[in-house]
Amino acid sequence: MAPSSISLNSLSFSWPDSPPLLAAQTARIPVGRIGLIGANGAGKTTLARLIVGDLAPTSGTVEGPASTWTLRQDLTSSTGTIAAELGVAAQRAALHRVLAGGTDERDLERIGADWDIEERALAALAAVGLALPDAGGLDRPVRELSGGEAMRVGLAGARLHGADWTILDEPTNNLDTAGRRALFTALEQWRGGVLLVSHDADLLDRVDAIVELRAGEVRVFGGALEAYETALEAEQSAAEAAVRQAQGDLARERRQRVETQTRLARSAGHGRRAAADKRAPGMALGNWKRAAQVSAGRAEGTAAAREAAAHDRVEEARGRVRADTAIRLALPATAVPASRRVAAVASAAGEWEFVGPEHTRLTGANGSGKSTLLAGLRSGDARELAARVPAGAPWRVRSHVPVGLLDQDPVLPAGASALAAVRAAVPAAQPHDIRAALAALELRGTAAEAPCGALSGGQRLRVALARVLLAAPAPQLLLLDEPTNSLDRESADVLVGALEDYRGALAVVTHDEGFAERLGITRTLEMDDLA
Repeated sequence: MAPSSISLNSLSFSWPDSPPLLAAQTARIPVGRIGLIGANGAGKTTLARLIVGDLAPTSGTVEGPASTWTLRQDLTSSTGTIAAELGVAAQRAALHRVLAGGTDERDLERIGADWDIEERALAALAAVGLALPDAGGLDRPVRELSGGEAMRVGLAGARLHGADWTILDEPTNNLDTAGRRALFTALEQWRGGVLLVSHDADLLDRVDAIVELRAGEVRVFGGALEAYETALEAEQSAAEAAVRQAQGDLARERRQRVETQTRLARSAGHGRRAAADKRAPGMALGNWKRAAQVSAGRAEGTAAAREAAAHDRVEEARGRVRADTAIRLALPATAVPASRRVAAVASAAGEWEFVGPEHTRLTGANGSGKSTLLAGLRSGDARELAARVPAGAPWRVRSHVPVGLLDQDPVLPAGASALAAVRAAVPAAQPHDIRAALAALELRGTAAEAPCGALSGGQRLRVALARVLLAAPAPQLLLLDEPTNSLDRESADVLVGALEDYRGALAVVTHDEGFAERLGITRTLEMDDLA
């Protein structure tokens, strides 16, 4: 039986004492490779949990998937075996006991009709590109696998259990290039529904539809990321045109109200002069005055109401225009002359120079030492880190300019505000410069005063970026270690925009091809070349 689409019927959900994450949403999610996107905190994981039944809606229903399989984001840290992550460990254990002569009825019930469970498990793994030599490989701990191999175990579990829909939450996080390639290949061959909770542009370029969750509203866009962005661009152009039209209408209504008030004032002046000249009987003057007041009040009220309605239309039109994420930071002190040597790393294989203001990307499989090398560049000497790098690759690193490191999981004082966190890191910076930098990074007002522990992942990264870029002396070599992991697309746009005015050298570790392209990478250092 073919998998069915997912239907949201007046679906609402809210956590206790919190505003609704979803409010009476009705949508149909078609079967296929579906990307679920939205800002951090928008409720993407919550929606996925509602779909699989882990959470109950506040009201409304979810209809569609008869069976689901969720691929955990932290699969690589699992303490179980491949068999356990495939959900077949108990069946295998029962099978082995029975084959060894056991007669426990509970084991027979557990096996059921699945006497070939090991063969089917091996076939499911092979189908997603992870071939094991024999059934004994199912006892291998998952923590010994690479990120790409662990991800394939999760996909094999969905295939083995015949799930209608598979839920993947940020599946490309921490995957190296080979792992990402394996995931993309598996998805191209996938049959059934796959819901991909992701901000990864490369992955979203490969989906059949985009589901956007924004401000409690669920919207479905046909096509991959490019089609979504094209539709959004057209929608925003129309919304901006509507704002201009509404503003024009408001200006016209204001002019007409002023003209009405002026005309009424002149008419009232004529009435007062007529009364003073006593050119009409007293009763007629009284009747005229009362009628004029009623007419004036009605006319003025109508004009005011029309202006208020026009003002409401302006606000409504503005509400349909999305915030611009363009960022500009003045960073003249980060400038590095062309061809100036800013750092070097030496190994038995030779020496590599980092030259300003070039943008260098460090590539290599997970565990090849990319983050270790960045740490060495930050400290100026990585000899003490040799134990953390692959055997036979002792490095000697020298940095010749001020260095800043933006880690993928920045450590910030949880109880301090964003302002206080930046001030503590760069005490020499002027308070108004800190506020200006945070405002440029879209952290204004209450967001700048909020404790770091209450900020989203994207906001925390912006605080960390301000701490790095406002340092004295300014960093002329900036190190980025997987900065887009777990960032929503708007925060990634903010980061790219902020770095457009950076004039120093960049050394970047990222598996996000789209992010690397947007940064303008000019050189690539393959870690194998240093071995």
